Amino acid sequence: MFARTLKGIMPFVTSADVEVLHGQVKAQWRALDLALAGCVQTGQLAREDPMVKQWGEFVQAVSKYLQDGPSFLGLRAASQMNAGQQIQRDLAKWTEKIAALGCNVPPAPQPPAPGILDSISHAVDKGATALEASQNLGGIATLALLWLLVSALKR
Repeated sequence: MFARTLKGIMPFVTSADVEVLHGQVKAQWRALDLALAGCVQTGQLAREDPMVKQWGEFVQAVSKYLQDGPSFLGLRAASQMNAGQQIQRDLAKWTEKIAALGCNVPPAPQPPAPGILDSISHAVDKGATALEASQNLGGIATLALLWLLVSALKR
């Protein structure tokens, strides 16, 4: 019954799932980074262009995410999965931006649509990036899971 209660609310995610996602994000980010560097080399984009600075800031956020090793704790792993999938959605947007300049780009990532944890994290902290908000979501998700567990045990 407990598993049914969680179905559709919070996915079951393992550290291995997060590790696979980390690998995908790293490969997608590096391929797009090479594409952007190629644009600068061919003169399609100036090194001083604001887009290059914005990309650098995004790369820092991706690096921070990748430095956060996969968690063995289910709730934290789910939060890491949501953050990684948001990065993939952001990479897809970056792919479109860079392609619009006429640059050769790799295929855009195809992450799943945002889930309930993404929606909660957006509501919790509209001032933070989606990546930061989903990383801070662990406490809220833990309370929700504890409430569900207690509810299931009372039955």
